[in-house]
Amino acid sequence: MVSQSTARRYDPDISRLTSEVVDLIWNELPGYSADMVEKSELIQSVERYVRLTINVLRRGEAPTFGELAIESDLGSRRAKQNVPLESVILAFRATERVLLLDVFSDRHHWPLKLTRHYADLVIDTFDRLSQHTVNSYRETYSVLESLHERAQSDLMDALISGIALHPAQLATWAQMLSVEPGRPYLAVAIATEGDKDPLKALRLRTRFSLALQPAAAGPVLFGETPAAQVGLFSPAGPVARALENLKSTITGLHWEGRLIVGVGTLSDDLPSAGSSCLEALSAADVGRRQERQQTVVTYESVLIDSLLLDRAKTADALVESRLRRLEDHPQLLETLQALVDNDFSQSKTARSLFIHINTVAHRLKKIQTLTGYDPLRLNELLELALAMRYRKLVRGD
Repeated sequence: MVSQSTARRYDPDISRLTSEVVDLIWNELPGYSADMVEKSELIQSVERYVRLTINVLRRGEAPTFGELAIESDLGSRRAKQNVPLESVILAFRATERVLLLDVFSDRHHWPLKLTRHYADLVIDTFDRLSQHTVNSYRETYSVLESLHERAQSDLMDALISGIALHPAQLATWAQMLSVEPGRPYLAVAIATEGDKDPLKALRLRTRFSLALQPAAAGPVLFGETPAAQVGLFSPAGPVARALENLKSTITGLHWEGRLIVGVGTLSDDLPSAGSSCLEALSAADVGRRQERQQTVVTYESVLIDSLLLDRAKTADALVESRLRRLEDHPQLLETLQALVDNDFSQSKTARSLFIHINTVAHRLKKIQTLTGYDPLRLNELLELALAMRYRKLVRGD
């Protein structure tokens, strides 16, 4: 401990030191800018730390716990302001550096022992301040992260379930998640098969979130269903840009197994975004049933398939009434499917099946006899084709 008479020799210009520190921090460290922190609040905080350090140096003793608590809410406040923890720590180090340089700049007036003592006190003070603030920051950030995840999950669950959003609850979620309810939103559903490792699922979500973020105006939200992970975002530009990002992500993943990304249509606003979520899930389901491997499937490209799956009872009746009598005649089902696949051309159908065109004609006549529907009449062929399409979606054959 140094004597009071000696310690009082250190009497710096507090305003100058504060200004030097703020210049090193403001608009230099991520998070310390007008969009996140008020400059006047930063100046006040820095000045308090400078004064604390000067008081510590004047008495020659380390700061007390009470003194460390002068900014007990700083860590919590910076976490709420979303200032990166690294920036908070660097701000302390900037203050420490300015004070150390000031101490050493006047060292020729003091004994070497006193200068070293001052330096140790400055370093010790900011080590303790940093640790005190980091603990507070982490505690608050952990709580905020938990609340954020809960709000995100609750919002997505409500949208996917078709629950009407109460205006007050929507406003709370919007504030917590930093989203604008009045903007249009687009949903994507990421479906995989095989390994359901939670860590892999989290990594997959992160990759797609990063892929969508450049095309999004605001955060990318995620929820889960047993079938897929559902992402929701507000496009900042053309939807086509987001689709390209999704396709590029799939290509770069080198994913082992099937990976289908369903994409809904653009909703008018957040309250109506549940329809886009359901459309994305439907598109992913169709892609999975069509046995696609790794691709992006838009809802608009599979409208007929989605319609059939949505009206499963009616579609089952369609298959039963149109195709039941063909179940024991696989060659007739094969010929009917080939006719549909070859634009209703009998000659193309014959070539694709490596049979004579007269055989095709004979089989088509047999189909009419068994089902009562003539595959050479467009309207009746369309009904048969829809039944075949649904049958393939459900059975995979």
